[in-house]
Amino acid sequence: MCMNTRSCFIYDALPDTRRLIVTMTRGHRITRVKRIIALVLLVFACVATLRKLGSRALFWNGWGHGYPDTVLNFYTALSQTPSVVHSPRWKKQMLDTAHITISQAERMQLYLSPTLHSYQWADLDLTNFPKLEFLPNFKNPCWRESYIPRVTCPIILEFKRLIALIRRSTESLRCLPYFLIIGLPKCGTTDIYKRLNMHPQVALPRVKESFWMERIRLRPNCSSINTYLDFQRESAITIDRVFRRGDAGEVYHPVITGDGSVDVMWDNTFWPMLPGNEGCREPCVTNADIAHHLNPGARIIMSLRNPIDRLYSDYLYESQWINYEISKLDFHQEVEREIREFNECLLSNSVRGCTYNGSHENAYSSKVRLRQGLYSVHVADWLRVFPRQQVHIIKFEEYMMDIDNHMKSLFRFLDLRELTKSEMIPVLDLKRSNTRNAAAKRVGEMFPETRQLLTHFYGQYNKELANLLNDQKYLWE
Repeated sequence: MCMNTRSCFIYDALPDTRRLIVTMTRGHRITRVKRIIALVLLVFACVATLRKLGSRALFWNGWGHGYPDTVLNFYTALSQTPSVVHSPRWKKQMLDTAHITISQAERMQLYLSPTLHSYQWADLDLTNFPKLEFLPNFKNPCWRESYIPRVTCPIILEFKRLIALIRRSTESLRCLPYFLIIGLPKCGTTDIYKRLNMHPQVALPRVKESFWMERIRLRPNCSSINTYLDFQRESAITIDRVFRRGDAGEVYHPVITGDGSVDVMWDNTFWPMLPGNEGCREPCVTNADIAHHLNPGARIIMSLRNPIDRLYSDYLYESQWINYEISKLDFHQEVEREIREFNECLLSNSVRGCTYNGSHENAYSSKVRLRQGLYSVHVADWLRVFPRQQVHIIKFEEYMMDIDNHMKSLFRFLDLRELTKSEMIPVLDLKRSNTRNAAAKRVGEMFPETRQLLTHFYGQYNKELANLLNDQKYLWE
């Protein structure tokens, strides 16, 4: 009961005030809930985007999505010491994915789980793939098929646009690459690939590196040659569409395509498990043999850089993929360790055997990939099966000083028509690819003592390369 007028007025006013406060509080709660919901949706959207981008980024490394981030890929699990693989369950998953038998693992001196699946590695023997009769009115090695098998490789399945181009029930043109840019990393190959693709008679895949010959075909459901041909499907459509008529009315298709998988030159990591290498202490069959079997007339393009500068550039660049801190000291220590391990390998193996020994330096996750720079070994393996006139070697340092003449020389090597001055302008004006980022520039150049150490290490192999190519410029002195 109200005792006085003032208190009665306040009491009577309270319900409206309470209603106002409740309404305001409810409004704040609704706003807060909306913000929380929006934040949750934003988080889900970011996660979905990162997963999507992650799978694409992982594609460049040749293994697709669905694997934990403890190390880069299952190749790392196979080639590194046990301390690298933190989870036994993850390790088993990677090994099961690789389908490697215990006996094969022991030959490679790998640290493996005792529970492994068997795998018919004979399926990977591309020498069983029949020699093809290429169509005579196509410059590029192509043929027609009335039936194309269904896509089974998970990596191809990620590219729905590409699958839409693969017609399964009509007479389809299938094409192998006319040329291969086989190496090496950090030697300007991306720059060369992009400039080549600007020639009107070149139709390259949007994905520079298929990784199929050296890596993708080791994955389940990806070993079929059709996986490789599916990568080239868009280029095949362009090749089929572009033609010219001769005086007699005959049709000729002058457009060519290629593959820029630069790892194919050096990446024979799993050679002991592949058919043809049984009982060999070093590779009897390499990627070069496989490439030659598929297309003996293939044009081979190599780009070689001073192995010391290439190694340091590779160290700086790969940090963004493998996620390690870069520094001059770290690079020096890694170089010392890799050289020590390589010399230890030489105590019981040949130079070539140690160059391709995947149980030591890991080709996919090592910060310093010293063995990529043993050019004399890699080049000799390709010249063993391909005649010298089919191999075009570029010295990176000369290319960067005179891109114009080097591109014209490449066009002649590939038997492409000479471009006019106006057509060459965009080719030469193209911005250079994969230059050093700000973090790498801040680190600066390597220690002088590191360069001296590498000069001593690579010296003898540079001499072997110079003798092999009969050209002293490859001494890099």
